[in-house]
Amino acid sequence: MRRKNTAISANASTAAAVLKALANDRRLEILNWLKDPRAHFPPQVDGDLIRIPIPALSEQRRKDLVKIAKKAGEECKVAVRKARHEALDMLSDLKESGDASEDEVDRAKKKAEEAVSEAGQSIDQIIATKEKEILAI
Repeated sequence: MRRKNTAISANASTAAAVLKALANDRRLEILNWLKDPRAHFPPQVDGDLIRIPIPALSEQRRKDLVKIAKKAGEECKVAVRKARHEALDMLSDLKESGDASEDEVDRAKKKAEEAVSEAGQSIDQIIATKEKEILAI
């Protein structure tokens, strides 16, 4: 969706976001997108307006969001480890084919391990920060 086709506003007193499509065909597209079960916010159509009620987060919902964030962090770590595995395989192939010396391969493996370690620490730090943000009232 292009931003020029929609107007987004929020009313703090009602805690609802209101989308007003400037073109009717876009309104139907927005509505279909919002009806996606992953959206978690059922839309309410009011003429040209689509209202999206956004409730305050309960403690349980905050905990659920922390779990989702941690799961996303673990998926990132898995992706980093997969990239490391692919890099190590590539380095082994280079060593076997004679395109790289054993010392070069060892240095590259050490760099790959360092990069994975740094990425893991960075991911952990980001998730810890996000957890604090989510749980803050």
